[in-house]
Amino acid sequence: MLHNLYSNTDPDVIVRELDPSDGELVTKRWKFASENTQSFMESMIKNTGSAGVYVKNKLVSWIVIFAVGSLNALYTEDEFRNKGYARLTMLKVCQTAGKMKLVPNVQVQKGNLPSSRLMESVGFKYSHEVEWVIYSDK
Repeated sequence: MLHNLYSNTDPDVIVRELDPSDGELVTKRWKFASENTQSFMESMIKNTGSAGVYVKNKLVSWIVIFAVGSLNALYTEDEFRNKGYARLTMLKVCQTAGKMKLVPNVQVQKGNLPSSRLMESVGFKYSHEVEWVIYSDK
C-alpha cells in the first residue's frame, strides 16, 4: 500500500487520484497544451489514471498517465516546491499504473537535474536517450 512507501502525518496533505475537473488547471500549466487539450486531459484523468497532492484541499502537485503507462504533465506549483510533494505524486501514480498492469515510464529533458533526481529517488532507471521532434502547424 502507498502508506508504506512514504510518511505523511500532516492531515492537511492528501494524496489521491485527480478528478476530471482538475483537468483545467493541469492543462493550464502543461507546456505542451494547445487550445483543444483540456478535453483530452480530462479524458486521460478519467480513463487512464493520475495522482495529485492536495494541501488544505488545494491541488498543488500532479501527474497524469497517458497511453501505455507514459507519465506526463508533472507539475508542482511554485510555492509548494521542495517540500516532497512531487515525490508523493510520483509514488501514488506508480501505484495506480501498477494496479492497471502498466509499466510507468517518463521522459526527462536532458540536463533537468531536479527531475532526474526525483525519478531516480522513486526507482526509475535510465534506459536510453531520445531526441524529441515536435510538430507545429505554424
